[in-house]
Amino acid sequence: MDVKYLKRVLIAVLTAAVSVGIVAYLIYHATLSYRQRITTVPASYITEQESLSAEGYIFRDEIVFTSEKNVAVGELFDDGDKVPVGSTMFDIYSSENELEISYRIEQIDQRIELLTESSSVGKNSDVAQIANNVFQSVSEARNMIAENNVSQAISGRDQLLVQINRLQLLTGASSGFEDRIRTLEREKTALKASLGDVVSSVTAPQSGYYFSDVDGGEQLFTLEALDEITPESFDSLVSRYKNTSAGPDCICKLATDYKWYLVVKTTQTESENFTVGRYYPVLFEDSSGITMSIRLTQIIDAKMTDSSLLVFFCSESPKEFDFVRNQKIRILTKEYSGYRVPRNALRMLDDGEIGVYVLSGSVVNFRKINVCFENDAYLISADPEPDAEGSYLKQNENIIIQGKGLYDGRIIGE
Repeated sequence: MDVKYLKRVLIAVLTAAVSVGIVAYLIYHATLSYRQRITTVPASYITEQESLSAEGYIFRDEIVFTSEKNVAVGELFDDGDKVPVGSTMFDIYSSENELEISYRIEQIDQRIELLTESSSVGKNSDVAQIANNVFQSVSEARNMIAENNVSQAISGRDQLLVQINRLQLLTGASSGFEDRIRTLEREKTALKASLGDVVSSVTAPQSGYYFSDVDGGEQLFTLEALDEITPESFDSLVSRYKNTSAGPDCICKLATDYKWYLVVKTTQTESENFTVGRYYPVLFEDSSGITMSIRLTQIIDAKMTDSSLLVFFCSESPKEFDFVRNQKIRILTKEYSGYRVPRNALRMLDDGEIGVYVLSGSVVNFRKINVCFENDAYLISADPEPDAEGSYLKQNENIIIQGKGLYDGRIIGE
């Protein structure tokens, strides 16, 4: 037998075996490395809201005031002001020129008041504090404008001017405002001398809230109409309102109570998400996004159709709120809070339990989830009841969204 030949064959066999072993070793570790490629995301705490976008109509009792033609009317209140019974609401002048003079006198009075207040600053006042007040006022005004709340930003203008004037006095940038006040007083005296008598004045027959806008719906959307409201009669009111306008002689109106109602038409299916007696946050898009919590007092279903009316009660009247009759609103119906879970992280155990795997250090653990909200991309797992059994997902745990060969207790790296 050829010994050399046998050696060559043996060496070839051993070489092939070693090569196969090396390849198998590399494949094993490459596969293990692939199997251990784990991707995680933290369980962050989030809140989701469900809301209903709709249109609502304001119901309340209002008195409309009119005047004769070819006269000038000087209003003495701003929208939303509380008007005491018997107080003068507006003056009637014989011409627009006299009205302009009266407005100029009013502006002068406001200017004198502002300058007088600006002068009331002590010599030992804290300059740094007043400068900080100016800075804070400017910052607040900028924030209000950024939030489209221009009316509230303007309302703080006078106090900002007072603070700036006081700062000028304390720093020597101004010697005082006495000369300017005297000049304004002389102008006021001259204007009064040229101003004729007021033709007539209109007083408030009862207390209420003043509004300059008259829309023609004051006789339609009353509390009496609300008492007998149905989805059908509501449609009729809205239709009539859309074909109604205020007369040319209408000047202003007085809302005779601080209470008002908002009526929203929806479907009976949507109304099932609401509960009578509960307060709902309502965002009013026409009033710079003001949100008020108002109480649902009634749900009125139609008899022949799928429509429903939601009747909300409110007693708030924010100064910057726009009481336009037809309100675009968004009603917050539900709110869900918990831990965000991507859908691709969901796992099902052999017993049918659905949850997620989390990575704690190098250990894989299974966590139950308590689903309270879901959409196509993710779901929210709420905190479980205190007596709930099992281990549930907690905030900031690392949820595994990519990984193979996962099971509870597995140690990554072995």
